[in-house]
Parts: sequence; structure tokens; C-alpha cells
Amino acid sequence: MLLVPAALAAPNWVPITFYHGDFAHWHDQRLAMLAEVQVGELHCQMQIDTGLNDAVHWQAPEQDSPEEKVPVQIAGASWQVAIAKTTLDRLASPQGCASGAKMGNIGTGFFERGTVTFDLKANRLGYEEGSQLAVAQSSPLIYAQWPNWGWGGFPLVEIYDKEQRVGLALFDTGSAAIGLSLMSEADWRRALATHTGKHKPSVAQLKVPAWDKLLPAQTAEISSPWQAGSLPLGKLRLFHAPEQGFKPAEPLMGVLGLQSFGEATIALDIPGRRWQVRP
Repeated sequence: MLLVPAALAAPNWVPITFYHGDFAHWHDQRLAMLAEVQVGELHCQMQIDTGLNDAVHWQAPEQDSPEEKVPVQIAGASWQVAIAKTTLDRLASPQGCASGAKMGNIGTGFFERGTVTFDLKANRLGYEEGSQLAVAQSSPLIYAQWPNWGWGGFPLVEIYDKEQRVGLALFDTGSAAIGLSLMSEADWRRALATHTGKHKPSVAQLKVPAWDKLLPAQTAEISSPWQAGSLPLGKLRLFHAPEQGFKPAEPLMGVLGLQSFGEATIALDIPGRRWQVRP
């Protein structure tokens, strides 16, 4: 009997929408990626946030009431999640999921058993169980699972200048409006000094929402030689927040948001530790 390898399964696709608004001096920017998530019998709008290591984080979570295990699913990815009864009651209320308001965040941990794909042109999210990316057509992905950070992990990608790796960045769909947010003041100053093109960049001051706070930040557009995976970052919206709330357990160059990806398709193969960008 001839055994034929099974073809890779097609992703289960669901629509995503972006909440748009003004960001610094840029108008009508993508600010948050949202999708409908099934929580038991409820259908809830939640933010898709790969900058969150955990599977699920509820808005104003309740920790002081009995918990129930409830199936939570999106695009075929599914987990039994322990949810406080007071949180479930809030989700089921008229001010909850039925209102269309954001109820929480889905993090990278939710997709760690498979390959999650973000199609930014078609505005859809796909998921397939298991490893789906061929090594020859993808780049290394580090799934960082740091002690004392809880469950799940962070997707870290390599940033290159020509063929030399210059650092690691957290790929963060929760930072939809930014290009690259640099962690250190030294990297920020070096980037402004050496990668600005013919004209000195205009640096703007702003406050950015991060980790439930508004943090002072600086931003400028630069001509970047850097590349993430197969994506040249090119004209890059650069940020630096001196009081950044994110304190990684290993040195990172920064946080890589969605601004530079345009209408690309990004796939994260977490079991295979690979990622891919397609134009």
C-alpha cells in the first residue's frame, strides 16, 4: 500500500478588524487588532496581542470569586480557561460581550500549539494545529518563556543590518501603530544619528498606552537599513519610551509593531520556532 504524506491543512480563517484613531501626529492609524472570540456560548470582541505571553487576559479581571472552566476558541484554537464567576457574569451582562466593547486580550500562549497567521491585506486571522512552515521559506523564531512571567511565551525575532544580527525584538500585534520601539536610550540616539537619510528627523513627544499606563515617549521617522525576517524595515516609525513598563528577562533591541508590515501576511509557527513574512 502506498502511503502519501498528507497536505498541510488550510488555516481556519476568521475576520479581524482594526480600531483606528490618531497617534501622535499621524491620523487614522491602526491602533488595535480585534477579533470575535467564542467564550462558552458568548461571542466577545477581544484584542489579539502577541505582546502578551499568556493565553487570555480579561479587562478588569476578578480574582476573588469561584472559578469555572469555560471553552474559549478562535479560528480552531481552543482552550479550557478558568474564569472567575464575577467575570463571566460581567461578560454575559448587557454591558459585556453583547455591547461589542473589548472584553480582554488573546495572547501568544493561546496559539502555542500551532501556527497563527495574520493576513493584514484581507484583514483575517488563521490558525492551524502543529508546525506548518518550511525551514527554507521562513526565519528563526524564539519563543521566550522566562521564569516568573507565568504561562505562555513571547515571540522574539531577529533584526539584521545587512547580514549582521543587531538584536532581538518582540513581535507585538498589540503595538499596531508603531514600527520599532527601542529599549535603550543609547540605541535611540545612535539610530537618530546614523540612520536619518538626508534630513534631520523631527522628533515628536507623545504619551503611549502600555501595560495599563500612559507613558511619555519620543518618535521619529528614519531611513532604516534594518531587516526583520525577509522584510526590509526601510522607512521606519521609530519610538523610545524611557519609562517603558515592559522589562524583559533578557536584553532586547526593542518591540516590533505592525506599522512596517503594511498589508503583508505574517505567520508564527510556534512549535517549529519559525516565522514568515509574505508581501
